[in-house]
Amino acid sequence: MAGRRIMLAVSAVACLASVISLMREYPAAVFARDDSFLKLNILSQSDTLQSAQVGLPGIPDVPMSWRGQRDLLRGCSDVQSDTTFQFMPADTRASTHQNCLDVAQQVLDRAPTVGLAHLVQAVAFDGLGRAQERDRALAVSQAHASFEGWQAIRRIRVGLPALDTLSTDARAALSADIAFLMIERWGIEQIAPLFISLPDAREFIESVAQQAKPQSQRQLISALRRYAQG
Repeated sequence: MAGRRIMLAVSAVACLASVISLMREYPAAVFARDDSFLKLNILSQSDTLQSAQVGLPGIPDVPMSWRGQRDLLRGCSDVQSDTTFQFMPADTRASTHQNCLDVAQQVLDRAPTVGLAHLVQAVAFDGLGRAQERDRALAVSQAHASFEGWQAIRRIRVGLPALDTLSTDARAALSADIAFLMIERWGIEQIAPLFISLPDAREFIESVAQQAKPQSQRQLISALRRYAQG
């Protein structure tokens, strides 16, 4: 009888744990599938009470699973990189960056080597004017997500406009990202418009591109011609 009670107790605890886990995972999954505008509305709220006042669900708790954490981080990164986000009011951008910073930190408290979390922090620090912390996050993100092409693209979009003030480690991280993107045509197609739009970064990009294979260099020149012609 005692053994059965123990088994029932264990089962009850396991069931409760599953319910709690589901309660944390489901909102993150729904958030990940929301469109960028709704994500921005949620992330820009300064607190849960404010979210409730405008009829929004609030930022989901950080889930226990990597998939749920990735969904939240990707949602933050997508909002941060959305073109329309740059035209939002300053307080909206600041509160969004701070909320994303908090989400990323909760993930990093559990798993310090998640490159995506460091990327989210790098963009947030940049938006909040915290340059030293941005530089460190860029370098750490690259170290832990060096073969994630889409993250490399977002890192160079953050770092290249601030190239003159970047730390040595952050510049090295951008150099590694550009070298990685130069391997394939899709990456080269991302570098070309940045070369055109950021004159101060051209020498830096060129110095890295010169180390690539001749075919990749030709592809970059071809892409630059197309973008230059409009």
